[in-house]
Amino acid sequence: MYLSKFSLEHFRKFNDKNTICFADNEENDKCLLNSTLIVGQNNAGKTSVISALDKCCNNKFEVTDFIFIIC
Repeated sequence: MYLSKFSLEHFRKFNDKNTICFADNEENDKCLLNSTLIVGQNNAGKTSVISALDKCCNNKFEVTDFIFIIC
C-alpha cells in the first residue's frame, strides 16, 4: 500500500486541520522506497503522526486521543 498524504484534525497536538504529505518515488522509479523517514524539530508532532497511522490501520482510537472544543 502506498500512502501519499493524510490529514489530521483535533488529534493530540494537531488542533487545526493539518495535511501530512509523504515524498513520492516518481523521480526514481527504478528504486522502490521501502521505508519512510519522519524528520522534525522536538515537539513537532512526529510521534503523533506515527500514532495516528497506527491507530488508523489497527482501528485502536480512544476518546482521550482527541481534542474536544466546547463552544
